[in-house]
Amino acid sequence: MSSVAIVTDSGAAIPDELLQTLQADGGLEVVPMPVTIGERTFDQNQGTSVFDEIVLAHALGQQVQTSSPAPGAFSAVYRKLAAQGYSAVVSIHLSSELSATYNSARIAAEEAPIPVFVIDSGTVSFAYGQVVCGAVELARQGISATELAAIALEMCENSTLFFMIPTLDAIRRGGRVHPALARVGQLLQIRPVGTVENGKLVYLERPRSLEAAQQILAELTETEVQRRHHSPAEMEHRRTPQPSGRLSAVQFCGNDSQAQTFAADLQLAGEQSPLISPLPPVLSAHTGVGALAIIIY
Repeated sequence: MSSVAIVTDSGAAIPDELLQTLQADGGLEVVPMPVTIGERTFDQNQGTSVFDEIVLAHALGQQVQTSSPAPGAFSAVYRKLAAQGYSAVVSIHLSSELSATYNSARIAAEEAPIPVFVIDSGTVSFAYGQVVCGAVELARQGISATELAAIALEMCENSTLFFMIPTLDAIRRGGRVHPALARVGQLLQIRPVGTVENGKLVYLERPRSLEAAQQILAELTETEVQRRHHSPAEMEHRRTPQPSGRLSAVQFCGNDSQAQTFAADLQLAGEQSPLISPLPPVLSAHTGVGALAIIIY
């Protein structure tokens, strides 16, 4: 058994089948991030039923909110891993600019019975989910927690995410954009395309049709892939996987056929097929139905 365990949150968007495979040998724990619709609160473990409720809430114009796990949720996980014999934990989480999850983990780490290295990924979704997956494999090779934390942070810094949101309405109801801006966006039928920079959502383009938004998303992705192919990054840590511009994943919210088509149209010769999977409820709550997220490493 590895002496280092990995902890993350459900915002990492690791597909269920992949997650079960990684957890089969232990050493990986996912702390759920609750979703609240009206007076009802759901967690990640309720799976498809949560997503169905979110879709219905968006259709009815209801407010969908998310919250960060309390420090106690992380404390329980860290104690559990210590009791299982792990000597340290690397805890990788959603950008602290977008959620208090990182701070909850940091508070819990201060009183954990074993050393816990808490990483602010500075990003969202599978952009850090893929880092979690890589960290699990590296931990099983016997890498120390100190080195593994440094590698995980470097991987996060080299993960790129572009996204397309079909409407600003869901973001408005979740409190992620000013209501006045959202109303203008709805009036003009803006379909924002953006990325994550310094841990924050940044809108790069504001097209007014889904076709234009998808085209911009594809162009951004292709440009970033080619840039990385022609300008390899120098890694500070020799064990850090080289970011070569691989299209890691295409993630969606209720528009799986669109994601499949988008990935097929974007596929580059010789590229390994990207992971195609749904966004988790905690992210779907803010994106609304029809969102696409592209992850590159």
